[in-house]
Amino acid sequence: MRGLNTLSVAGTTNLALGDLEFISLGQRVYVKGHDSVATATLRVVFGGVEVFTGPLSIEQGTDVSAEWTRGLTTFRARQNGQLSAILGGTVAGARVDFLVLDPDEEFPF
Repeated sequence: MRGLNTLSVAGTTNLALGDLEFISLGQRVYVKGHDSVATATLRVVFGGVEVFTGPLSIEQGTDVSAEWTRGLTTFRARQNGQLSAILGGTVAGARVDFLVLDPDEEFPF
């Protein structure tokens, strides 16, 4: 299991995913996110294919984390590939979180 929590405060941002940038065959990827304004957007691409694009909803509060079950997208990698995520629109405190599970790992929550 690998995870990453990001916070972006302003403008268009290519999220730095570190070791989550490369996903292996069979791994499951979960993505969740919110922003403090209604005009932030997120685009997630894996292996050259867009797996999510859309607006981020407004977060309920700065001390509350969204549940993984209400995430933006989830997918299982059908090949080895590179993951990227780009924030756009008006970003004002976007929290985007990633969780990567190996094929034999159970969902921890």
